[in-house]
Amino acid sequence: MIRYISKIDSFHKNIILVFLGTSLVNVFNLLYQLLIAHRMSSVDFAGFNSLLAIFVLVSAPLATLQVTVAKYIAEFNAQNQIRKVKGLLSNLIRKIFPLSVVTFFIFSFLSPYIMDKLKIYSISAGYILAALLGLSWFIPVLSGTLQGLELFKWLMSLAVIGGALKLLFAFLFINLGFNIAGGLGAFLLASLIGIIISFFPLKSFLSFK
Repeated sequence: MIRYISKIDSFHKNIILVFLGTSLVNVFNLLYQLLIAHRMSSVDFAGFNSLLAIFVLVSAPLATLQVTVAKYIAEFNAQNQIRKVKGLLSNLIRKIFPLSVVTFFIFSFLSPYIMDKLKIYSISAGYILAALLGLSWFIPVLSGTLQGLELFKWLMSLAVIGGALKLLFAFLFINLGFNIAGGLGAFLLASLIGIIISFFPLKSFLSFK
């Protein structure tokens, strides 16, 4: 078995790695949903899913950003144009930072209105949603760069760690009585930790001069 694995080229190894990593992340996401469904009341669960739907609806278009970033980073990396990789990543980080801040403040301002319309008593959940939407600008850029540089071990490790942390934090926060805010807070904290860790393999490609 080990001899067979050693004969597999890097391309197929990366495919297997992505497949296994994605499958494990899906298991964590399923457990996360089941935990929330069993630990929350039906009213809180409906409110949580409403906020999660808003997050998906707003952040989903940013998936195209990840595809685009991965494409250009892969081209520059294949041509060994490291300076262009640094320039693209650094410029994107500089440009999405104000967009992230603006997104956060817009949804923070709208949070009381959204909570009132959805009949959700937890105002803090609205601000956590705003923070999640602000961070959603960084995830496709960093993930796309890791993908374009073929750092699939980092990419999948971060995804698996994020899924495990989200499940763990959700269990802790919901048991502490935070309910909707706890479920979303677990998602936010896991995402933030993933973003911070992703800067470690990319630190040599960042330049803000």
